[in-house]
Amino acid sequence: MILGFAAALGLAGCAAGQKPAAGNARPLTSITLPKPGSFLALSDVHYDGNSSDQWGRNHETSKLLWTRAQAEAGQVIAQSDPDFIVYLGDLPAHGMPQSVREQQFRTVLDGLQALVAGSDRRLLFLPGNNDSDGEDYCAFTTGGETPFDAATDPAAWPMVNAKPGDIIDASQLARGFYAAYPLGKPGAGRSGPSLRLLALNTVIFNPNYGVFNNGNCVDAATRQADANAQLEWLAAQLAATRTAGDKAVLAMHVPPGTDGYSGYPNWNPDLLYTGSDATLAAYAGKPVQDAYLGIVASYQAEISGTMSSHTHLNDMRRLRDCAGEMTELDLSIPAITTDHGSNPAMQLFTYDARYEWLERMTRYASEKTGKDWAAANRFSFAANYPCAHCTGTETMAQRIAKIDDAGLLQGMLAYLTVKRGAGSGPNYQAAMDVRCSGK
Repeated sequence: MILGFAAALGLAGCAAGQKPAAGNARPLTSITLPKPGSFLALSDVHYDGNSSDQWGRNHETSKLLWTRAQAEAGQVIAQSDPDFIVYLGDLPAHGMPQSVREQQFRTVLDGLQALVAGSDRRLLFLPGNNDSDGEDYCAFTTGGETPFDAATDPAAWPMVNAKPGDIIDASQLARGFYAAYPLGKPGAGRSGPSLRLLALNTVIFNPNYGVFNNGNCVDAATRQADANAQLEWLAAQLAATRTAGDKAVLAMHVPPGTDGYSGYPNWNPDLLYTGSDATLAAYAGKPVQDAYLGIVASYQAEISGTMSSHTHLNDMRRLRDCAGEMTELDLSIPAITTDHGSNPAMQLFTYDARYEWLERMTRYASEKTGKDWAAANRFSFAANYPCAHCTGTETMAQRIAKIDDAGLLQGMLAYLTVKRGAGSGPNYQAAMDVRCSGK
């Protein structure tokens, strides 16, 4: 009850436009882990199974590209020994009939599972807007089935190599979100906090959820119930993270804020929180994005980072509380597919003994190297976002906080398409910041 009341105070303060208490302003704890670690992030394969070597805008992932991407991921695993792997959604190509989607689900899920075969390394999946047995943007469970049913080993998902206790909460898995220990359930007599990964299904918050192309595959009452349930679940999971003294990564497919390409909101501004959870009372009748930003602000001490995908590009966004202060950094994972005009890529994150994110190495394929990954096709987060005033000891969030807006925009656009060309457009500057609506 005390924790719930404290969380409610934190959320109410954000709603009222007050800054979080100084003690809750992203403290870096002095915990000690056995060693710093790393994890590998991939997303947006959009496998179409084409036998020709297609590449570039409007071309999705062929057999050859997927084979080469799996080989590169295998190289990363062999060379860097990441602690876990996370896949941020979108398995099949766009607009395919269900029979074809089933085959594409199986091909990508089986390929991902093969990456960790013969090891105890966990691989975690969370859904994208194409990951449904219905049309794009349908519910994760449609017709009583999920994409996992198409896999050769459906029971392996959503967390491959999970051992008993590794999945903390699967009560909302039918809706597509769950909580897990990506490094494994902490053993008895552990020293220091454990790391949790909260796998969200933010497709639920997108304006297209259930109504894409007039599909009407999710009714209005279910869309509202799904949104309320996810926000309440997230707040409860972070409260449990705080109680345990743990840290959490928030992972999702559709990021909050503005779509830098179109200028439209990624999350539906007309979708409001209408639940009755006392800890979210300050956000009753307010947009889901406001509630999410309030939750993040209240638990920023527990959150080690947030990541998303969906754009297929190498973008980032600063999350702000309702007073306008930066609370977290959201980093997008670029796609394997090239259909948005970017080079295919994957990213290796490194974190320190506090689970704080220090660096991110992007590894990519390029037409300049025969459409293959090559040792030279890599760049660091520090190269992506040069910082004249940084000492080299900063976390990635601290680095971003030290760079002015012009420098951030320049760095993001220069690497937006993963070195296939400079990005451009009038909406990307606005997309760098995720703010409360003020409603």
